[in-house]
Amino acid sequence: MRISSLLLITLLLSGCEFWFDNFTKQGEVAVYLSSSPRAELSGVTLTITQIEIQHSAGQWHTLDISSNINQKNLQHVSSDAPLLMAQQENLPEGEYTRLRVSFNTPAGEAIARDSGGLFNLYAANTLSVDITPRFKINKDQKRDLLTTLDFQRALAEYEDDNEWYYRLETQALRVTPRNEGYIYGNITDAAWQPLDCNEAEFSDNNERLGGYVYVYQDKQQELHKLTDLQLDNDQAPIATAAVIADESDSSKQQYRFSPLPEGDYIVAITCHGERDHPSGHNNDVLISTGKKLSVTGTSNQRMDFN
Repeated sequence: MRISSLLLITLLLSGCEFWFDNFTKQGEVAVYLSSSPRAELSGVTLTITQIEIQHSAGQWHTLDISSNINQKNLQHVSSDAPLLMAQQENLPEGEYTRLRVSFNTPAGEAIARDSGGLFNLYAANTLSVDITPRFKINKDQKRDLLTTLDFQRALAEYEDDNEWYYRLETQALRVTPRNEGYIYGNITDAAWQPLDCNEAEFSDNNERLGGYVYVYQDKQQELHKLTDLQLDNDQAPIATAAVIADESDSSKQQYRFSPLPEGDYIVAITCHGERDHPSGHNNDVLISTGKKLSVTGTSNQRMDFN
C-alpha cells in the first residue's frame, strides 16, 4: 500500500509538472548581451554551455543559445548594439526571477592589450543572478532581457604557483529588462584635469584607455571620497562604463551604461582603470567628485562631466 501511495504521488507531481510545462506555455524571451571592457585587455572569449531562466513557480527553463556567441570577442559589445545570446518560445506566462549561465572549464581566454599574451579565464561552473526589476511575460508576448558582463568591475587577474590567469566573479553579471532606463552623458577634457591623468590614448574602438565612469548605489557616501573597485565593499561601484571618443574629435567623449533598475545613484569618472584591481583597495586610483541622480522606470538620465 505504501509503495502504491508513493507511486501515485509521483505520478500526480509529474502530471502537474507536465501540465505546467505544456499547457501554460504562451510567451517568448530573447536574452541579449553587452559588456564593459577590462582596461588592460584587448579580447575576452567565453564558452557558454547553457543558459536557463527561472519561473517564480520554481521551474528552470533552458534557452536556445545563439550559435555564434562562443566565437565572439566579448570585450567590446555596446548596450545600444548588443549580441543575441539566447532565446526561447513557448515559455509559461508569469514572472521570471533569475538567470543562470553555465561555462566550460576553463571558461574562456583573455588577451593582454600590451603584449598580446593569452591567459586562461576561469569562472564558477554556473553564475546565477537575480533579474531586476521584476520581469513578467504575458500571453502571446515577447520580452527582451539584457545581460551585461562588466569585465572592468569583476574580471580580475591572479597568480598561483602554476600560472597567471583571470577569474570572472559573479558580480560581473547583471540582468535587467532591455527597456529599463540608463545613464549617459558627455565628458570634456577639463573634467579629467584634477585626476592626474597620463596623456590620453585611445583604442581601435575609440575607447579612452583606462577611462571609465563608475556608478554607485547612493548610500550617502561622501562625494569627494568615493571608493575604487572592491568586490566585498557595498559602497564600491556596482557598474562601470567605458569612455568613448568621437571618431573625428577625440576631445569629445561620451559614455553610456547598460540599463539599471530604478533607484538613486552616484556617478564619477576615473582615468586609472588599468590600476583598479577589483579584489582589493587600490590607493593610487583617483576618482572624481561624485554626482547624484535617480533612475526611474524607462526614462534615461543624462549626467555630463565638464
